[in-house]
Amino acid sequence: MNERALELATALEAELLAQFDKLEATMQRPEFASFPIDERNKIERKHSEINGLLTQADFMKYQLSRL
Repeated sequence: MNERALELATALEAELLAQFDKLEATMQRPEFASFPIDERNKIERKHSEINGLLTQADFMKYQLSRL
């Protein structure tokens, strides 16, 4: 059970990291500054939310590894 939970947490972290990297790349593009403000805000908010989820996933993996 613990092993499976750790596998799922790792898969979740990998998926979140892929999304984070994609948003990060978008934000680094030179034309990002010319995106409509609503779109930039949406991307920045999602980037921030995923960053928080990555932190939680990392902590969850740590907790699971200690069981």
